[in-house]
Amino acid sequence: AYRLRYYDAVRMATQLGLVASLLLHLISNITPLRIALGIQERKNLQIDVLLVLAILLLVAGLAFVVYYIRWQVIL
Repeated sequence: AYRLRYYDAVRMATQLGLVASLLLHLISNITPLRIALGIQERKNLQIDVLLVLAILLLVAGLAFVVYYIRWQVIL
C-alpha cells in the first residue's frame, strides 16, 4: 500500500530548491574535477559540463512542475 501526501506549492518550492542547490554544488566543483582529470584547457570542459548540467536540471525542474500540475488536476 502506498500513502500519498498532498503535493502543494510549498513542496514544489522545496523540490525546486533542491534542484537549485544541486546545481550550485555541481558548478562549484567543476574546477576540482578539472584539476583531478589533469585538464588544463578550462573552457572546453567547462562548456561541456555546464551544457550537460543545464539539460539535466531543466528536465528535473520540468518534471517537478508537471508532477505539481498533475496533482492539482487530480484534486
